[in-house]
Amino acid sequence: MVATNSNREALPTAPVQIDVCPANDDFNARAALNGTAISVPASNVGATLEPAEEAIGGGHTVWWSWTAPSNGSLTISAGTGDFFPGMRVSTGDALSNLTTVAEAGFINIWPVVFPVLGGGTYQIAVDNYEWGPGTFTLDLDFLASPNNDYFADRVVFTNASVTVTGTGLGATSDPLVPAD
Repeated sequence: MVATNSNREALPTAPVQIDVCPANDDFNARAALNGTAISVPASNVGATLEPAEEAIGGGHTVWWSWTAPSNGSLTISAGTGDFFPGMRVSTGDALSNLTTVAEAGFINIWPVVFPVLGGGTYQIAVDNYEWGPGTFTLDLDFLASPNNDYFADRVVFTNASVTVTGTGLGATSDPLVPAD
């Protein structure tokens, strides 16, 4: 196609840049992540903010959703490709009722690690803090809590002499037990 004037004379052309929004640009189009060790190549080039969306950094958010298979902890990082990422993890099923559970970016340190509840769905938004939008790799690593992670699930010993071998790997803080 060639642009013409009213005399049907060809007009000079100039390069045109067309930015295409990523498929997971909007909260309602967030990409579902499945698994316990996930690595996803991603980009926020062409991404935008929705009218009710709170900016994390540069206003180019892309969204994912992940559901915890059980209680445990989740580690998320956005390996920097060609920009400095910011990230917010929330619970909630609409932009209007999101509750932030973890953040990383300009001030906070990467990666972000936080406790998750089995069956809980977590909304992950990544934006750029510095420079323009770019490419990155989103990495998630889930570590299940031990069966006796919470006080209510403790193991009760009835014998006077017991030898136990165990680990605290994957243990989280019990929300019903006061901190020391």
